[in-house]
Amino acid sequence: MKKIKIEIGDYSGDGHNISEVVELLCNRTIQELEVLYKKSCELTGLQFTSNGDESGRNRDWQEMGKWKVLQEYQEHELTNFQIEEFEKHGIVVDDSNFKWQTNRFANLFLRFLRLSDKELEWKFLEEKEEKEEILQLFIGYGIYDDF
Repeated sequence: MKKIKIEIGDYSGDGHNISEVVELLCNRTIQELEVLYKKSCELTGLQFTSNGDESGRNRDWQEMGKWKVLQEYQEHELTNFQIEEFEKHGIVVDDSNFKWQTNRFANLFLRFLRLSDKELEWKFLEEKEEKEEILQLFIGYGIYDDF
């Protein structure tokens, strides 16, 4: 298991400037997680990042809006459509509201990646440690707001 970090929120600091880093032990590298992310986007059509269409379906920006997971400012609740799409792939979402729920959101994201690698394992770390590599995909922007 490798120690890795996943940054969630506005890691570039050019929007609401709120982000948190989740540290975990994982049996995959950051590079492998990036590949799994793209594969899961292609599989489901859902996308956690804001730019482009990672699914390969070449949808226009209006259509993409419903497939992008918690990417708009103050968008901290999954839509019924998104919940149904997750459930089609075996991901059960008990509570659709992820406002300030960084670890819950990270867990959803990792379960999404697991769709493309059934052997993917992780364990959240309680104590923060210094580590240079961080997975920065610009995910979870909408789960934070400034109030």
